[in-house]
Amino acid sequence: MSCIAEIGITAIAENIANCTVGAIGRQLGYIFQYESNISNLQTETHSLDLEERKMKELVNDAIRKGHAIFEITKDWQKHAGEIHKQAKEILEDKNHANTGWCTFRGLLLLNLVPRYRLSKKAKKMCVSVVEIKGEVKFENISYRPHLRSDFTNKDYINFDSRNKIVDGILEALGDGNTRMIGVHGMPGVGKTTLVKEVSRMALERELFSEAVLVPVSNTPDVVKIQKAIAERLGLQLDEENISERALRLQDRLQKEKKFLIILDDLWNKLKLEDVGIVFEGDQTGCKILFTSRFQRVLQDMGVVKISEVGLLENAEALKWFRAIVAQTVEKYAECAELVNDIVVECAGLAITIETIACALKDRTLDTWQDVLNQLKNSNLSDINSEVNEKVFKSIELCYNFVHKNEAKLLLLLCSLHGEDESIRIETLTRYCMGWGIFKNIHKLQDARVKVRSLIDDLKDRALLLDGEYRHSVQMHDIVRDVAISIARKSHIYCFTDDSEVRYLESEVLEKSKAIMPPDGYVAELLREGLEYKQLELIWMWQSDASQIPDRFFEITKKLRVLYLGSYARLVKLPSSLCSLGNLRTLILRYVSVEDISLIGGLRSLEILDLSRCGVKELPREVGKLRCLRMLDLRGCTELKIIQPDVISNLKSLEELYVVKSFKGWDGQVQGVNEDQRNASLDELKLLERVTTVHLEIVDIKVLPKDLFRSKKLEQYQIFIGCELTHWHSDDSSKCMELSLDENKLLDDYGLARLLASTQALSLDGLQGAHNVVYELDKDGFPDLEHFQLKNNRTIQFLVESTEQIHPCSVFSRLETLQLDNLENLEEICDGELTKESFKRLRIIKVSSCNMLKNFLPFSMSKLEEFEIKDCGMMEEIFSDHEEEDMSKEAIPEFPQLRSLKLKNVPRLKSFCSKLKKIQRSEKGKQPMDVDNSVKTLLSGKLVFLPVLEVLELSNCNDLITRIRDDQILPSSASFHNLTKLLVEFYNSLEYLFSSAVATSFVQLRSLVVRHCSNMKEIVRNSENIVKMSFPKLNFLQIDNLERFATFSSEIDIDFPVLTELCMKDCPEFSTFISKSEDEKPRSLFNEKVAFPSLQSVEIKGLVQLKMIWQYRLSTADSFSKLKYVKVENCNNLVKIFPSNMPRRLHNLKRLEISDCEMVEEVFEIEMPNVEGTYNVIPSESELIHLSLSRLSKLKNVWSKDPQGTLTFPHLKEATAESCPNLESIFPASIAKGLSQLRTLHISDCGIEYIVGKEEGLETLPPKFQFHQLEEIRLKNLINFVSFYQGLQTCSFPLLTTLIVSECMKLKVIASEFFNVQATHGCVEMGRLYKLCRPLFIYAERKGYTGVLILEGLPELMQWMDESSQDHPAFKNFQILQVWDCNMLKNLVPSSISFQNLEMLTVSRCHGMINLISSQTAKSMNRLKEMKISYCLRLTEIISDQLEGDHDTKSGEIVFSGLKSLEIYMLPSLTSFNLGKYIMGFPELESLVVYGCSAMQCFSVYGMISTPKLNELRLDGKTTTRVDNNTVDINSIIKHHFKSQPGYCGD
Repeated sequence: MSCIAEIGITAIAENIANCTVGAIGRQLGYIFQYESNISNLQTETHSLDLEERKMKELVNDAIRKGHAIFEITKDWQKHAGEIHKQAKEILEDKNHANTGWCTFRGLLLLNLVPRYRLSKKAKKMCVSVVEIKGEVKFENISYRPHLRSDFTNKDYINFDSRNKIVDGILEALGDGNTRMIGVHGMPGVGKTTLVKEVSRMALERELFSEAVLVPVSNTPDVVKIQKAIAERLGLQLDEENISERALRLQDRLQKEKKFLIILDDLWNKLKLEDVGIVFEGDQTGCKILFTSRFQRVLQDMGVVKISEVGLLENAEALKWFRAIVAQTVEKYAECAELVNDIVVECAGLAITIETIACALKDRTLDTWQDVLNQLKNSNLSDINSEVNEKVFKSIELCYNFVHKNEAKLLLLLCSLHGEDESIRIETLTRYCMGWGIFKNIHKLQDARVKVRSLIDDLKDRALLLDGEYRHSVQMHDIVRDVAISIARKSHIYCFTDDSEVRYLESEVLEKSKAIMPPDGYVAELLREGLEYKQLELIWMWQSDASQIPDRFFEITKKLRVLYLGSYARLVKLPSSLCSLGNLRTLILRYVSVEDISLIGGLRSLEILDLSRCGVKELPREVGKLRCLRMLDLRGCTELKIIQPDVISNLKSLEELYVVKSFKGWDGQVQGVNEDQRNASLDELKLLERVTTVHLEIVDIKVLPKDLFRSKKLEQYQIFIGCELTHWHSDDSSKCMELSLDENKLLDDYGLARLLASTQALSLDGLQGAHNVVYELDKDGFPDLEHFQLKNNRTIQFLVESTEQIHPCSVFSRLETLQLDNLENLEEICDGELTKESFKRLRIIKVSSCNMLKNFLPFSMSKLEEFEIKDCGMMEEIFSDHEEEDMSKEAIPEFPQLRSLKLKNVPRLKSFCSKLKKIQRSEKGKQPMDVDNSVKTLLSGKLVFLPVLEVLELSNCNDLITRIRDDQILPSSASFHNLTKLLVEFYNSLEYLFSSAVATSFVQLRSLVVRHCSNMKEIVRNSENIVKMSFPKLNFLQIDNLERFATFSSEIDIDFPVLTELCMKDCPEFSTFISKSEDEKPRSLFNEKVAFPSLQSVEIKGLVQLKMIWQYRLSTADSFSKLKYVKVENCNNLVKIFPSNMPRRLHNLKRLEISDCEMVEEVFEIEMPNVEGTYNVIPSESELIHLSLSRLSKLKNVWSKDPQGTLTFPHLKEATAESCPNLESIFPASIAKGLSQLRTLHISDCGIEYIVGKEEGLETLPPKFQFHQLEEIRLKNLINFVSFYQGLQTCSFPLLTTLIVSECMKLKVIASEFFNVQATHGCVEMGRLYKLCRPLFIYAERKGYTGVLILEGLPELMQWMDESSQDHPAFKNFQILQVWDCNMLKNLVPSSISFQNLEMLTVSRCHGMINLISSQTAKSMNRLKEMKISYCLRLTEIISDQLEGDHDTKSGEIVFSGLKSLEIYMLPSLTSFNLGKYIMGFPELESLVVYGCSAMQCFSVYGMISTPKLNELRLDGKTTTRVDNNTVDINSIIKHHFKSQPGYCGD
């Protein structure tokens, strides 16, 4: 303590010495004010603590309210916390420091130093505490933050079918000229999910600073819409008046530069200005994105850029569904079998797929099956509440939103048709008119217009879809299911079978208004006791004519629409049909019906549709139908008679259709009096109300010359003198197809009057005309939309305008132009045309016009398809002669051209005739002129084809040497939309395109290059590109390129989706991607090319090819999806699959190798080393079909026995043909696993054994169990000895066909193919049979199920042991044929029976003495045909002397089914039977005996019975109509041969 005091005194002294008096006072003040300084700090620190706590509570409260804290508040909290901490540390030091008394030299003194220091710190800290307290502000510490919209979309799946839509919307959002974008699609298709993803990507790309999504729904709430947008803008809308709020919102929106508003689920037109959504013209970064179920709503909103979200493709739906239920399927494996069926029922509708999949998660098979049943029965609402709410209710709401009752009924009517059925709009019109849906429409044409209008409305609401063919509609399966449920509530039913009807009460059926079974006939609907009191429409199809009771229609008296048809022949209609007094529409579809006169009693009938009906006569009774407005006889090919005056009596008739039907106008009626004639076309002149006529007239001479002069037709289709092609007749209401020898016939028969109004016109012939305009129509065909002109020798111009002073305007509405075989056509027009001419032309097809040099003098902006072929003089397509400003940039000439096909136009030099300077700006390149000497596609005037999808070029050698050379073509004119490219017969091309151009093929799906003799490669590396991809290419064919060496050089190329590759007849080709000249050995596929999706490879005629696959490939998944491989005529190829490939080929299903003379093995097998230092995981192949043909050096299919490391359990068909060095087909380990093998065909091969010797030590004989093998064919196997070398057990339980031919060394068949175990030196037979089905089936003879054919087996002595017991397999033979088996002494042992044999043929078996035993003969009751020939030693057909024949009793042998017997060229034959049996042939119709010179009699014992014999032919002499009651055949034959020269009998 004394030391401390000394130090303190010293310090004080120093301070005193160094400070002024004031400073000294302050320093001393710290010591003397120690207690107060500490006390003040304690007080202020406590106060600060309270302030901090208050601030913390306020901050937490603000955070709980979702507010953000101002940074100044955060800084104060941080600073205050630090000061508080420091103050606490000072106060804590006070407690630990010794600031009390101490002694110094015996004196009691204060401890001044620590008091001084602490007091000073406390003083300063107190000031800091007071300052920080003074800075605190408890007001406005927080604010409501503006949170950026979060469009993170976990539900979005990146489907290929959606990517193009997303890209298109994003492109439109980035376009400053587009303000509003629309997306439409049926409910549940995924519109909202898609636009959320679009918004996320747009914000991510900084296209917008902010975005808001506002649901609108079918009942839009403007206040809610305004509030949602205002909140996103941070705008407080306090006004209650909607218009005032709109003005505030509008004012706020005008301050935004990049803002996106998404109005989701728009049902009706929304006035944006009423909401306040108004953007100024300079706000190009602000956009509105709509979604709606209805395209019409988007159009009403003024949206120009509209995209449709369609259904998911099946593969996408399947993948998504499986992903959702993956764990469930793994847990309950049996559910996997129902996945495909459920996905099909969901029909690509996203919401249904997701909802159903989620509902099935963790559910058992019973639940899955129940859901599938509900889907099939259209009971969506019964699956579960979520499906009912999300799917059923959503579509039901759409239905309820349809305002017109006619549209609702029309939709329900559509739902009654079959699933996925395309429903003809015309059929719906006829139903609606008959049903009386339209109350105030009385004309058929007005009804047709109304139906189309309603359909458009339903399409806009996504309740109907376009059908598969024109003028038809379809319903989505889910929409149909909902509609069926709604229809039932209105007593409108769609029954699929009897079970649905059986459980309905009679009262329910009796209330039904419409019944339309998709399958046409439900028997329960016809049960007795029912009375359909309310039924107005029914659709019925009979499987036979007697199904509908004759009196059935007596209980359906309110019926207005009846569809009745049958494939069966009908004599007459049900008599009760006459009781249908209210029937308005009758549609008959009988294949054959004789009498339809009952129809005459249907006096209220308005529509009679007999189209495609097998009616032969239109009876007079039809003429009594005074109310009939439509008669449809189209497709009635059997109709030969229309009684006179029938048509003329139909005074109310508006529409008549007679096409592909009756052709006998005004002709003689066969079978009646000569003066009786058919109906005449003159009768049409008496029909005052007719507005629609469809007629086919064979000879123009029967056409009244004034018919079309007097009739004003609204619709017509007239076909005269030509085979019907219906060329655009479906597109047009006014159509004519005329084949006339002379053009003057048009005037003679009044047809010229119709030309001016015709919409589709086809003219064939018309010789004598020199031009179309103005000889045929001086007005230039103003209404013509489709025009075809063919087979004319005189026309020089379509338009001859030399006499016109001003340019003429022609074909202003023409959309399709087709010219074919116009030998003298020189020009389209010989003068100047206006720009109005051809301005709508979309499709041009020109062929065989060999005088035509150019097509039109100007290009056409609406052209979509252009095809020209076989025009030998054509030099240019469009010749634009207008002067142009050469300094201007080139603009697209054909902005809509999607398909361009130029075929066999050898003189074609250019697409357009003028060149123009090209402005190049990219990468600093200078403008340059196009050299006329450079031949490029579309050379001459620069032509852009921005949307071209299909390009086909064939034999246009003057046109190009390179396609779109990148030095001439700007990048903006590349092929970004091209999907199909075909180039063929170009001998000047050395390469197809450069690498720079190739990179633009982002949409290319099909590439075909053929017959280009000088082409060396497809892609030339012009830009030193290292790697590139063809991202969408799925089909590639390269064929007949004589100098073709490689696809490309030094470029790694990916083909991510290529599925089919075909390469044929490229003799110099050796590798797909060439790396360098030193690459040895070269292979077709190396590590520089990747094919992860390839499924089919076809290679033919690549004679330089030595390897297909390298041992090292680019990626692990290359070729892993390969399913089909065909290799043909590759004569330098040694092996097909190297050792690294078999394990990649687990998906391979079909393999065909042929005509590769150097191939020695197919599969190279790499086995583990002797020590087995590594384990090989067994691999299972999916191979189903294996075919090997004409492989002269092939030794082994597998280089080694894989010994279980590779198996082929799915192989079903194996064929080997003309492989002379082949030792065996299967190694033993593979043969053991062929559980699915069904057919095995081997011919002209050198094999000794089918299965190779098992490698390694054998402990037990191998077992080969071919459980599914049905057919074996072995032909011309000169070395074949047996199935397997050594001991084995074989099983063929289903073998049904065995054909063995020309197998010289094979001695015993049964030891190998009857499941027999063989021993060295002998064969044990009979005891080991396990067959339980017919043994042999030969499918080439229809109607037979059991066949055995033995042919060309010269060493075969027996095909079963003499001791063999009868076996069920032999009893099932139906055909037995034996040829060229010279060692056989008889056919079968006497114990064998053939109870089902129907045909027996034996020929050229010269060692045979007796054919069959009497015991076997007795079993042949079903034999129908027997032919025995050219067996030189055969003495007897049936013998009782065969070994084992113990039948010693006399009796009768009756061939009860034999109809034909032929025995010829049997020089040793003495008798059919020399035994003691009476022979009977009760069904024999034909007997032929020829060249049997030793024959003494037919049968030794008794008379032969042949009661049905009508033809007997002996040595070429035929006797017919034999009197079977008195003639003994035995006596006739005996007498005949005795009378022959050289007879050696007796």
